[in-house]
Amino acid sequence: MQTVPRGHDCWIIIGKDDNGIQKEAHFLHYTRREAIQRFREMYNCIGKHGVILSVIPKFKWDFP
Repeated sequence: MQTVPRGHDCWIIIGKDDNGIQKEAHFLHYTRREAIQRFREMYNCIGKHGVILSVIPKFKWDFP
């Protein structure tokens, strides 16, 4: 497991929604826990097929 710098607040989350369709979202200025919660709310990622595949920490200047 990679270590995350203290105060890290930028994330890319890749996951599947309730229909099994892969989604990707960028979150700036959120804690890891808040970003995952927002992703689940945005894409209804809670059912049988909903799953978080990857949570990637990023620096602010890495975002397009």
